[in-house]
Amino acid sequence: MSKEIYFINKNIDRPLVFKGLKAQYIYYYLGVVVIAFILFALLNSFGVNTLGTVLIVGAFAFLGIKGVTAISDRFGKDGLQKYFAKKKLPEYIQIESRDYFLKLKK
Repeated sequence: MSKEIYFINKNIDRPLVFKGLKAQYIYYYLGVVVIAFILFALLNSFGVNTLGTVLIVGAFAFLGIKGVTAISDRFGKDGLQKYFAKKKLPEYIQIESRDYFLKLKK
């Protein structure tokens, strides 16, 4: 008989973190990098000056990455979804008559 070794994953409830970016913000960061690469390819293929292309793409990537990092620090793992969900809630619910509640009893 051989001994079987079972490993226990103790960090299963923790969000994925990479260099300070939490959970889904890693994908947003990757999206900014991919869009910057596509922008560089498009501007280069249209014949824009190389220095101008590098400056435009560099500024876009810098601002995008700073923005994603700021959002990640401000809202955390699930805070951005909660922020947008809270905006969709009505301020109050107005009911003109009590007929609705009387029908609930039946």
